[in-house]
Amino acid sequence: MPATALSGVVAISPITVHPDNIPVKFQAAHNSYNEFGEGAPVLTRAVILQFLQHVRATPGDASSFILLDDTVWGNFPPVYVSTAQCDPLRDDGKVLAAVLKDAGVSVHEDLYEGMPHCFWFFNTLPEWSAFSQNTVSAIQWIQSR
Repeated sequence: MPATALSGVVAISPITVHPDNIPVKFQAAHNSYNEFGEGAPVLTRAVILQFLQHVRATPGDASSFILLDDTVWGNFPPVYVSTAQCDPLRDDGKVLAAVLKDAGVSVHEDLYEGMPHCFWFFNTLPEWSAFSQNTVSAIQWIQSR
């Protein structure tokens, strides 16, 4: 089966760089590991590091961490980035959106104020409805491009 081009990307709380190897040019904009790395509900820095160890993602591996390979940013199709304010991965998503926009990629993004990582698992939260609607709208936006 031949490879086909992606029509778009949906990135929900993406991990884009290893917490121990944030490039200097992104460090000023990347504070969420410091803000929410310890004591945050659901996901902490320690859990992220444990996951990365299990999948054998090393800090300098550009094939695992998109922020380490600026040669591919301009090749992305439209991207939707969804982040949660109280998530250690928040700034991974924010920085990803910024670098893709700078590379000329169409990007749409949503930030869910006061929400932790994986808040979208809980359909009893009022934010769940907005998340669901925004994600469907983002998929429709991607498909219309």
